[in-house]
Amino acid sequence: MVTVNSEILVWARETAALSLEEAAKQIFSDDKSYTAEQKLDLVENGKKELTRNQLNRMAKVYYQPILTFYLSEPPRQSDRGNDF
Repeated sequence: MVTVNSEILVWARETAALSLEEAAKQIFSDDKSYTAEQKLDLVENGKKELTRNQLNRMAKVYYQPILTFYLSEPPRQSDRGNDF
């Protein structure tokens, strides 16, 4: 299991402009106990830890490097503009 800052998880999802439902469908699958949305909600609220594979999928879906998820707080937004 991987312990990451749940505040970073929410920030990364919102930065990728994904709703909870959209992101959950790409990262988790439904099972008998929980839907994909419920799993992502538990992770984002710090009630469930991620596996390394789930974190890797999350990094790809959110277009973030893995190290981002280990930061103590979300990165500040730069006032330099966007690099396209």
